[in-house]
Amino acid sequence: MDDESRPLTAFITPWGLFEWTRIPFGLSSSPAEFQRAMEECLEGLRDDVCLPYLDDNLVHSHSFDEHLNHIRLVLLSYQKYGIKLTAKKCEMLKRSVRFLGRIVSEQGYTMDPADIEPVLALKERRPTNVEELRRLLGFLSYYRPYIQNFSRCAKALYSLLCQLSEVSLKTQEVAPKGVKRRVQHVKKGTTKKRHNQLPSSTHICWTEEHQQVLEELIDCLTNPPVLGYPDLTQPFILHCEASQEGLGVVLYQRQSGNMVVIGYGSRTLSPTEKNYHLHSRKLEFLALKWAVCAQSCTETQIHPMDVHMAVFHCANDFLRQYIVKKLSTCQFAISFLVHDPCPEEVECPFWILQYISKSWQSNTNSTADSPRKYKSRKMSCTPVPVVSFIRLGESNYNFKSQILNGVISKQRHSVFLHRHCRRSTKDSLLMNGVVEIAWYCPGGKEDDIFDGCVAFLNLHGDAGKHQKQLEFLQAVSTVNVLLLSEHPLDEAEKAISQKLSKSPVPLICMFSGKELIQQSKNPTKVRLAAKNRNHAEFTEELILSIRQCIGENKQTTSIDMCRQVAIQQQFKVNEIHKTYQEGYEQAQTLISLLKEENSFTLKEKLSPLQGDLWHEWCRKNKEQYRLQCKEKGKR
Repeated sequence: MDDESRPLTAFITPWGLFEWTRIPFGLSSSPAEFQRAMEECLEGLRDDVCLPYLDDNLVHSHSFDEHLNHIRLVLLSYQKYGIKLTAKKCEMLKRSVRFLGRIVSEQGYTMDPADIEPVLALKERRPTNVEELRRLLGFLSYYRPYIQNFSRCAKALYSLLCQLSEVSLKTQEVAPKGVKRRVQHVKKGTTKKRHNQLPSSTHICWTEEHQQVLEELIDCLTNPPVLGYPDLTQPFILHCEASQEGLGVVLYQRQSGNMVVIGYGSRTLSPTEKNYHLHSRKLEFLALKWAVCAQSCTETQIHPMDVHMAVFHCANDFLRQYIVKKLSTCQFAISFLVHDPCPEEVECPFWILQYISKSWQSNTNSTADSPRKYKSRKMSCTPVPVVSFIRLGESNYNFKSQILNGVISKQRHSVFLHRHCRRSTKDSLLMNGVVEIAWYCPGGKEDDIFDGCVAFLNLHGDAGKHQKQLEFLQAVSTVNVLLLSEHPLDEAEKAISQKLSKSPVPLICMFSGKELIQQSKNPTKVRLAAKNRNHAEFTEELILSIRQCIGENKQTTSIDMCRQVAIQQQFKVNEIHKTYQEGYEQAQTLISLLKEENSFTLKEKLSPLQGDLWHEWCRKNKEQYRLQCKEKGKR
């Protein structure tokens, strides 16, 4: 103990006041100080050579000679700091050792067989009250990582507590006549108990079903699996399961040609989540979100769009269509060009975009070719102006997606996810090279941002690293909006900037590192200073520039036109595959057969309950079971 800290450890005895000279047990800061001292002693060796945890230290190596060298380094560090070891407590040159209650070996780690004996003793005990049941569940939950689908297996035990809670609440709500209900007042700053907390002495009804569930869980613990060590340089495989019983997650990794289990995870559903089965695939998305976000470490947060793109890559076209429909309904941007980093190819999922429809009302004068109101127009065949946002270099002051959100939405709704969104991180792995699309649809009001519908494309990441996507945007865009970094550009980025400025497509260039900029005389080449600008004023100036450039360039593009450009640039377009073409031909054949005959006649043939038989049954049912009006003059 330091001389200044010794008085803080003083304690009174009948023989006087005593102070500790070494760190004692019981002080709140003792474990943290001891761990800090061990890490300082083994600085440079931790993780690579040894794993210290308080008074335990695990030295690991790949070979015998390397292990001897590691032990020598650890002992020299101990000797330097004056740390002594107890020989009878040390285990040297072992293939497997007990460390923190686990048996650790080269294959992985598992439960200590000595800890299984108390678990087996639980079979002979039957809990009689709530306190014993909670103690049992807490003990079994400690070994949750070793039991696959633990929450689903133990649901009967947890539901026993829930049933007792519901009965207790109903008993409290229904008070005897003439008896006032007691209201508990809790002072401010004190801890309030849960209103549905059951007393520990509440009796429970333990049945054979509960005993069978308990024995199944104990049997799983008697033969626990060996969990492998994660290799952070290799990809992981996440397997999710969802049902009305709960959520289950298994994390795998392929090591030496074998699938190794890294860990299990499971939990039950809340009362609200139990209604998710009414919505298609909502439980599966809940399981994935919980597995990736809730189970991961808070220090290594995962970008939300990485989760979205991981699902998008693994999903089939029907699930993709479901995701796109939900995002479009909620006014979020949807994936237009998907960059797959593994095979380094660009995919264009136009098939899932052909069912997107939008409604808007234009402020311009209506004509036969350009009506004022557009209702449920399919965007696949509706040509509109296209504004593309791209970035060159890294900017520390301005963020392209955040600027775009201010342009497309006055309510600052995050149509395009940016760095300052909730739970967002600085870097994303799967979003670089992805092009998202969103449409602005005016409502025919005076404060509309644009007079007509405008499509906005947003290229994530540095455009200099994604040449194919940049060429596609140049071919389909009505206006290009370029954000230049305040840092110096390399030669490739300078070439791209010059090419965009010489292109006939109108260009709005935002300089992130300049507060003042000289304007160009060409109305289709606009230059804006973006450094230290008021966000509202800068957004208004950018909107006016976009409207001006759209007025100068009358080019419009639809999704079908973009598909032709993607095919020319040899992008991966799913519509040109043989499977899609055969499916389209079969669908056209079925439609032609349905058009040949009247729909009412087809109903009577194919679905008898939809024809006259159904109407006759409804009439008979109404006569027998519905209330009939009495004749006039009778009561």
